[in-house]
Amino acid sequence: MKRQINLVVLIMLILLSSNSLKAQTTTDEIIDEYFKLYEKSPEEAFDFLSKDIKVIRGQETTENLKKQILFAANQSGVYYGYEKIIEKSLGNSLKLLSFLIKYEKEVVRLTTILYKPADKWKVIEYHFDVSLLKELKESANLNSLQ
Repeated sequence: MKRQINLVVLIMLILLSSNSLKAQTTTDEIIDEYFKLYEKSPEEAFDFLSKDIKVIRGQETTENLKKQILFAANQSGVYYGYEKIIEKSLGNSLKLLSFLIKYEKEVVRLTTILYKPADKWKVIEYHFDVSLLKELKESANLNSLQ
């Protein structure tokens, strides 16, 4: 009987500790999970990132953005991975992360803002764009004027 009680207590401790680990998910774990899903299915990855967001950038719905992103992903050729280009934090609860998503025909930028109101990080905003080449060229022009 005592052995059964010890076993029940052990199982409860394991369950409680696994729940607290999930609640302390890091931003890196969220992004890693996103890109694992993205490699298999950009649509699943998009849904994962969008789970807590209903509206993005004003009136644009997640469904409209999803259609645009999936169209761009299908037109860009082979997916070659990603790399982090920017990480900025405000305090310990707000973080901006920006990534290059590398394709055969073009590069796409994903920028996410994550927020931790209590003990769990969540994505509160994100967007994709392909204007980074233009920005890079403009920054080169500005630097040549100095």
